[in-house]
Amino acid sequence: MEIKPHLREFEQQQDLLYGVAYRMLGSVCDSEDVMQDAYLRWSKTHLRSIDNPAAFLTSVVSRLCIDKLRKRKVEKLNYKGPWLPDPIPTEPGPEEDVVTLESISMAFMVVLEKLNPLERAVFILREAFDVAHIDIAEMLQISACYSRQLLRRAKKVMLSVGEMPQTNENVMPLVNAFLVAAQSGKTEVLKSMLCEDVVAYTDGGGRASAALVPLVGHEMVTTVFTHLINKAEEQLDVKWVLTNQQWGMLTYEGGRLSSVTTFELKDDKIYRIYVMRNPDRLLAFAE
Repeated sequence: MEIKPHLREFEQQQDLLYGVAYRMLGSVCDSEDVMQDAYLRWSKTHLRSIDNPAAFLTSVVSRLCIDKLRKRKVEKLNYKGPWLPDPIPTEPGPEEDVVTLESISMAFMVVLEKLNPLERAVFILREAFDVAHIDIAEMLQISACYSRQLLRRAKKVMLSVGEMPQTNENVMPLVNAFLVAAQSGKTEVLKSMLCEDVVAYTDGGGRASAALVPLVGHEMVTTVFTHLINKAEEQLDVKWVLTNQQWGMLTYEGGRLSSVTTFELKDDKIYRIYVMRNPDRLLAFAE
């Protein structure tokens, strides 16, 4: 069966468009909704009137994402506990492929939440996808001068958080040792594996048990995680996967996927822990 011209062109740009949508929204469901809306709008255009389909579609997706982010600001006020981006399974990418490495790590995605919608759009289009300011201006219906101003503001926010991690390839033996020490009740050993200013974020969204505030400091993280690990010891099973181009841990309780956890390291110690427990946000790992 012959594929319709609109669908064929859209499928050719699909990876790019989903990459923009996910980085903008940090949500699998919202990204898929945007992709569907973008295709509906695309299907109603006259192809001969579009000189650059990729630019046109990227513009449509970016604007739809900005609208969703503005609405989400209100929704997040009623969200129970910390809001984390959805983790997604990924495959190893080329070392030089910055788009699939640094710009999709969980730490990077979390920091993006600190930007307003326009800042986020400009930062992603310019830094992750190397779109020129003059093209960003046309896509977002702003001036190129304002686009540069938004990028400067976004960079200032990103830099204030610190350097983004490039890899956490050494995390598996460290976390495996952490789990063993927790089961053995060796609290001092546990603390030695954590940075003193470690922070753990758990997102249950009111759908699963999770801390309603971030756990700050190695004392608090050690106490809480030791309790949780020992409480579920008999039913606990873990599997390591690549998620957001970093090594992450799938946790199963009684054979059911209960969480996806990613870790950020600093000086060979655990610095940040991101735990997604909201079942509605684990759909990408359902299989």
